[in-house]
Amino acid sequence: MTAADAWVQDLEPFVVADAVADASAGSHEFALEWVADTCGVVTSTDRVVAVLDPAVPAAEAV
Repeated sequence: MTAADAWVQDLEPFVVADAVADASAGSHEFALEWVADTCGVVTSTDRVVAVLDPAVPAAEAV
């Protein structure tokens, strides 16, 4: 719901899928799909690290 609230406030939220959890694997998958379909981007820790690494060219990180 934090991502949805951010989106409503005209922000562009992202959720790091392997850095959040839910009560069950099914609920986790549902939540990630819901975010991706409605209000944000779902990504991974590896991708976030690559984007933040100054040694990785921006085109490769994204």
